[in-house]
Amino acid sequence: MIIRHGKVISEAWWSPYGPELKHSMYSVSKSWTSTAVGFAVSENKLQLSHKVLSFFPEHADLSTNSFLKDLTVKDLLTMSVGHKVEPLRSVIVMQPDWIRGFLKTPIEYAPGTKFLYNTLATYMLSAIVQKVTGQSLINYLEPRLFKPLGISGVDW
Repeated sequence: MIIRHGKVISEAWWSPYGPELKHSMYSVSKSWTSTAVGFAVSENKLQLSHKVLSFFPEHADLSTNSFLKDLTVKDLLTMSVGHKVEPLRSVIVMQPDWIRGFLKTPIEYAPGTKFLYNTLATYMLSAIVQKVTGQSLINYLEPRLFKPLGISGVDW
């Protein structure tokens, strides 16, 4: 869809999709989640320097890994966790608890030193936002982002 001066000038759909159907936009979760983190920071509910493990005391038994102890919210945001391999598939297939699965994934490089596209880092940020706000990410963003922008029917 192309919009110019507020009017749709061209749109096209291919089967089985159409304008009446929701379109899943998987990677937009990174943008929305980082926006939620920004709101939480601006509301003094969160700091980028906070240690990830501090939000999950129920997993304190995993704190023997020094790199995990050093992992911060900023490292999650910048996808510089320190994983050697993106952990998404191995965690969601093998672990019913994705948070624990993420935290158990070996961190082989010092956090903040190596970029690796990391979908579960975004999942962890979402879990942290939920912990500090008491709301799901979508509910937290509704009055701060979606409603002011006229976005409805959010699903991802």
